[in-house]
Amino acid sequence: MIAYGIVHASFFSIGSGAKNAFLAGVKVELMTKLPSQYFSLLIKITYLPVVIITVLFVYSVLFRKTLYPR
Repeated sequence: MIAYGIVHASFFSIGSGAKNAFLAGVKVELMTKLPSQYFSLLIKITYLPVVIITVLFVYSVLFRKTLYPR
């Protein structure tokens, strides 16, 4: 959940970069390149752990005793 929040907070930096580029009259790609690279890096770092945790969660709900309905 923390990774989810961090990745979605990076959307703000991409949007801010685009707005600042528009206001400054420069190419949008110039101001959004670094935030977009940061977003890509976050996705690469968090993708595998999130997939593993999701698979373990589904397994535990389906085959273990939990408070979640099957």
